[in-house]
Amino acid sequence: MLLSALLIASTLLMPLASSRCSPVIRHFNKPAHHLTLWARTGRDSVFVGKEYGQVFDLVRVDGATTPAVGAAPRVVLVWWGLTASCERVRDTAWTPVPTGEALVVAQPRPEGQWIQGMPTFDILLNELYIPARAQQQFPRSTPLGIGEYWPLFAMVPAAELSPADARPYWERVLAWGRANPTRASRTPARQLLCHAKDRLELLRRGVDTSQYLFEERC
Repeated sequence: MLLSALLIASTLLMPLASSRCSPVIRHFNKPAHHLTLWARTGRDSVFVGKEYGQVFDLVRVDGATTPAVGAAPRVVLVWWGLTASCERVRDTAWTPVPTGEALVVAQPRPEGQWIQGMPTFDILLNELYIPARAQQQFPRSTPLGIGEYWPLFAMVPAAELSPADARPYWERVLAWGRANPTRASRTPARQLLCHAKDRLELLRRGVDTSQYLFEERC
């Protein structure tokens, strides 16, 4: 058990460094000032200046939002990438999301910065889950649809919570996995449950994860 815990700590954690950006700020990282969107694609791309975005039909929104956003039939997502030093840069190589569903963790813009009158959100590409693309990445499995995944994702704690305050959230994530073993074996639930186990194991060992980046092993 001790050896296993040491291996987890050594393979998952690296000290923070200004010259390196974490590649694993996945879609289950939820900053408190962001909203979670369940959206359907199939609409046109939009360009405003040099910004690239895509229009989505809004199915559901979770988080502290305004009535105008919550009632909006359509929203615009503007795509961004990250440099090696974690600076946000315009993504010029992004291809439009195919027709289908997407779960997005996105930062809302003030109403004065909306595009074509539609609620507009900025999103990093690794804060996005698209079942159709997950199916291409894992052809031998059947990824969860957004409706299947939404209740589990709602349990993920806000990124700003301390490790101790986040503990009960990760425990509820694992409880969901035990109660839903079939769904728990599918992408992205499998990866999220693995991540939750690692978080709780490091908390059990008293590791201060606030000073480290998580390496992806799940």
